[in-house]
Amino acid sequence: MAVSEKTRKLLWGRSGSRCAICRNEIVVEATLSDGESIVGDECHIISGQAGGPRYDATFTKSEIDSYSNLILVCKVHHKMIDDQ
Repeated sequence: MAVSEKTRKLLWGRSGSRCAICRNEIVVEATLSDGESIVGDECHIISGQAGGPRYDATFTKSEIDSYSNLILVCKVHHKMIDDQ
């Protein structure tokens, strides 16, 4: 099972396209020569992979991909969260 389109839309819509931590916008506007750029990630709070960050074997696959287990963050905070 993967994150559903509805869940993905809720995550982006409710976040206002901002990082949940620093609140910076995660969509960079287009320039005259380039299109928009997405500088954020949809992240699982509890990992679905054994050995992954904050893995919990009691979480079901549907819980892993649920809205309540997702967070939208900028790439800097995603790296910090998973590394630290």
